[in-house]
Amino acid sequence: MKKIAVVIMFFSFCGGSDETIEPLTTTTTSTTSTTTRDEDTTTTSTTDTQSINNDCPEKLLFDTPVDLNLVTSILYPGQIRANYFKPHGGFRFDGLGDNNNNITVKIPIDSFLVLGSRYIVEGQVQYMFEFNTACNVKFRLDHLLVLSPKLQEIADNLPAPKEGETRTTNLENVEFLKGEVIATEVGILNNVFVDFGIYDYRKENEASKTSELVKSFGYEIAKHAVCWFDWLTPNDEEIVRNLPPSGNEGSSSEYCKNN
Repeated sequence: MKKIAVVIMFFSFCGGSDETIEPLTTTTTSTTSTTTRDEDTTTTSTTDTQSINNDCPEKLLFDTPVDLNLVTSILYPGQIRANYFKPHGGFRFDGLGDNNNNITVKIPIDSFLVLGSRYIVEGQVQYMFEFNTACNVKFRLDHLLVLSPKLQEIADNLPAPKEGETRTTNLENVEFLKGEVIATEVGILNNVFVDFGIYDYRKENEASKTSELVKSFGYEIAKHAVCWFDWLTPNDEEIVRNLPPSGNEGSSSEYCKNN
């Protein structure tokens, strides 16, 4: 079994690059091994400060973690959904038929697992995981339903899931490579979706200076969330931008401005 750890280490590894990256200067402060977050909101139990690594580009290039041919609409990052501000966005898969949550999720960039959570929604266990690159650009995938064996072995050590209690737990750094399958089903019965967010911890975003929604959000993660459309490979970015936005919130976003 994989062990749960409260100390997070960073490796000289910048996702998706074949170049050798020098180790980063990193200070990590771990406050607790777990924290509590409202359902579907994102928080973190660690604070990371890091010098700029000149070998890291301003924006890393991510593949989309799901098959865009199956996506029916896009959840925009940085909008209010279900009465909560959501720094993350995501993908919806409608019209696949009842009880069809069979969506494969792959790692979008070389990275290391640093945080996890399992909780219950409508009687179904859901999983959220956070990954980090050596460039201190993190991403999260939430509402995973059926995990790969490698990830399930790690998830089995998380605190027992409870309805609506979405505590997060710091995890040992386990390497995951771009394209590696981490889940084969997502979402909730007859509600098929997966959340996706990218967070640049090298600096605070512009919305943290101008948006009252971001300023009033109770967790640091909102100040580092980005419009992840801009961070996708060119082909994936074009497809995502041409897909319709989800729900009544549409394309409103505190992060995706003038896109």
